[in-house]
Amino acid sequence: ILQIKKYAFFIIITNVIELLFAVFAIYLRWGLLGPLLAIMCTRLGMLFFTLPQIIKDIGFKWPNFSILATFLSFSLPLLLVSIPNWIIDSSDRYLIGFFLSPKDVGIYSASYMLSSTIFFFITPISTIFYPTISSLWNMDRKDEFKKYLTYVIKYSLICVIPFSMILIVLSKPLLLIFSTKQFLSGNLIVGSITLGLVIYAISLFAIHILTVFKKTKFILFSYTLAALSNFILSIILIPRIGILGAAIATAIGYFVLSFLTFSEILKSISFEFNIAEIIKSVLASFAILILLV
Repeated sequence: ILQIKKYAFFIIITNVIELLFAVFAIYLRWGLLGPLLAIMCTRLGMLFFTLPQIIKDIGFKWPNFSILATFLSFSLPLLLVSIPNWIIDSSDRYLIGFFLSPKDVGIYSASYMLSSTIFFFITPISTIFYPTISSLWNMDRKDEFKKYLTYVIKYSLICVIPFSMILIVLSKPLLLIFSTKQFLSGNLIVGSITLGLVIYAISLFAIHILTVFKKTKFILFSYTLAALSNFILSIILIPRIGILGAAIATAIGYFVLSFLTFSEILKSISFEFNIAEIIKSVLASFAILILLV
């Protein structure tokens, strides 16, 4: 827990310093190079500041290159995952720009950023989730492993579902707060994008588990199929129904990823999924929305 607190502290400090330096660079009119230099210098500074502490805690040994092939077999697929992940996450904007207009790209991006706020709930949980399940699995505490997975998915959905529904219902005023009237038409696609990102957020837990199982090649395979489905559907749907087509393609792509990863997990372990708790969360969300509206 102490190390997690240190990690959170360094992340917050790094982000604050990056922001301050970037604003200062923009104020001095250094152009785009200024913020980039600010980010690079800040991260290098934090690296040199934290590296001695890391070496003090865990030590340093010269790597054993005889096991390099094993490490590459495990890590190379995870490195290549960034390519299909980029296709799912960003290629839709390029296709919107190709088939439609820069204005549509801006509208879609604003809606996507609004929907992405659900990761405020998922990212902290995900950060703790991976080291915890790795430890439980390595100690052969499989019952605790399954219980932990059940609780993490359960409480993640309980947090994310109400927030997502609030985002969808209040998307128009929220877009108006963070943008201008030109982007308000994006409220029509917030629902599809949010659904896709919720599915993706939950699939991240499955991806962490597959990493613990050392099934990194299957992770790459799943991301690749999801990216292909997203890209092909975007090409088909965007010319026909506009940015809504991109949102639907993104949601389907993330569904493919989630379906494949969880199906693979269930071949190795089983865990409880209490649908009643999710239904309660949905009903509570409707009650909140009635009060808000």
